This record gives sequence, C-alpha cells and structure tokens, in this order.
Amino acid sequence: SHVLQDLDVCFPVPLLRELAAEGVIGEVAPSHYSIRGFQGPDLRRLQQHICPASAEAMVEQQVDLALLVPVWPQCQLTAGLVAREIEQRGIPTVVLNSIWSFQKISGMPRVAAIEFPMGRALGDVGNDELHRNILLATLDVFEQAQAPGWVEHLPFKWPHPVEETSWLPD
Repeated sequence: SHVLQDLDVCFPVPLLRELAAEGVIGEVAPSHYSIRGFQGPDLRRLQQHICPASAEAMVEQQVDLALLVPVWPQCQLTAGLVAREIEQRGIPTVVLNSIWSFQKISGMPRVAAIEFPMGRALGDVGNDELHRNILLATLDVFEQAQAPGWVEHLPFKWPHPVEETSWLPD
C-alpha cells in the first residue's frame, strides 16, 4: 500500500508537524483520527457515536481546523458525515477529495478537489515537494471558501500517464 510506504500520500501528519515547526501553520493537534469508510447499510453507529465522539474530542483539544482525506470511494460519504458533525461544533473542515462530486451527496462543507488516484491525494510516494504544495493549497481553501458546499479545484495534474495508473488504493 502506498500509505505504508509514505504516510504523507493521504495522512499527512508528519508534513503538518513539519509545517508547524517552520511556523507556516499553528500547532498540530495531539490526536488524529482514521475512520473506516464503509460502515455498512446502517449508518446509525457512525452518526450517533463515532462522528460526535470524534468531533467532541476535537473541541476538547481546541482544534481550529480539521482536514479530512478520504482514501476509498466508500470513504466519501463518511467524510461528509464527519465533516458536518465537526462543523456543527464550530470547527471548519476541508476535505481533500479525489471524487469531488461526492460533495453534493454527502454535504461536505468545503472541498479541495484533486484529480489524483484514491489513496494518493497528496501525490505519489516520495514526492515530498508535491505533498507540501498540495497540502498548502488545501489549507488555503479554508480562507477561499465563501459559502457552504464550496469546491475549489486544485491546479495539480497527476504526473503519470492515466492509462498506466491504478486509480484505486493498493
């Protein structure tokens, strides 16, 4: 899996810490969450327990912004539900999303749209400069978004031929 080779391809905690150490962003929260995307046909557990608990933990940790990066297509719905719950607690969210059209289905408040393979929304393994540039552009969406449902198409192009790319995570 790409994420096992390079966490920054979809869970950029190391890169966020690097940006904080450089003073580019503020402090990084002490806790980070990974929520499995497919929750089965009954979303009550997700909606009644997982989303509220995650959002409340963020409030307790005084989180200012939340970044969500869905990996699988099924994660799109989950990301929207989680983002809306976090937003209800007053914490702005942005979803870095390879399938931005899911915004309309799941109601993601802000989307940084990128046409990259699922599971590699921040770029290919080892491409640190691209990871950084995409993350910075994604964080800019917090300031650019002017209305609920905002979709900002990031200007990055996948560097490999489309026909030679696996578009689903390994």
